[in-house]
Amino acid sequence: LFVGLIIFSSLIGRVTALVTKSRQEVADKMREFESLRNLCKDKQISLSLANRLMRFMSRRASKTKRVLEEDVACLKRLPTSLIIQLRYEMHSRVLVVLPIFRLLRDVRRLMLSEVCFS
Repeated sequence: LFVGLIIFSSLIGRVTALVTKSRQEVADKMREFESLRNLCKDKQISLSLANRLMRFMSRRASKTKRVLEEDVACLKRLPTSLIIQLRYEMHSRVLVVLPIFRLLRDVRRLMLSEVCFS
């Protein structure tokens, strides 16, 4: 019981730290966007350029969040069967837009899994 309480407390501490970090990141991004808006307003930047700047910053912020498979070290320790399933789920939604891959999915899902794995 005591060990369970310690583990639970540790888990709560980690979750709280993650939530706090996430809130801080959101607050930082909001301040960054607000600073850009204020700069555009103070320097009388045209609305079209200000909108382009905001869209660029928004896209840049969303691109920096992407995590690549090779960035996740623990995936290197997974068995091949799990890696195949992971890659299938990551890539098949994009591939099945093309008719040939949709046919592969419908007829031979295993073959499409192999395509996603390679």
